[in-house]
Amino acid sequence: ESYTISTDETGYGVELDAVSGAEDKVLLPADLEFLALDDARVNGIAGEWKDASGNIYKLGEDFDLEIDGVNNDSKGTYSVVETADGEYHLNLVIKGSAFEYGFILDAAKGELTLWGADSDTDTTHTWTK
Repeated sequence: ESYTISTDETGYGVELDAVSGAEDKVLLPADLEFLALDDARVNGIAGEWKDASGNIYKLGEDFDLEIDGVNNDSKGTYSVVETADGEYHLNLVIKGSAFEYGFILDAAKGELTLWGADSDTDTTHTWTK
């Protein structure tokens, strides 16, 4: 069997596209639970968010992403997962790059607090609706 390899739109998976007529495959990490937007744990994350620098992040209902940046605009996709450790991660996928953030969502306040999921820094960012 021969396959071409690419990443999927979540930024977590690997797509194996069969070259020889076999079945295509998608490999996803077993320690992540992909969350639907109507899941109570992340309900309210879709929508328009703004950071302190004036960038606007539009998280669509179909996991599409638009960033109206102060310096430039970008489009991509995003995914929301719960890790085996019970942490929530937001993964932004733009032009083949993925930016993964741990987050706490306070939908009632319209606040999303983010930090680098793979970073040792204590720096956080706050997005507001």
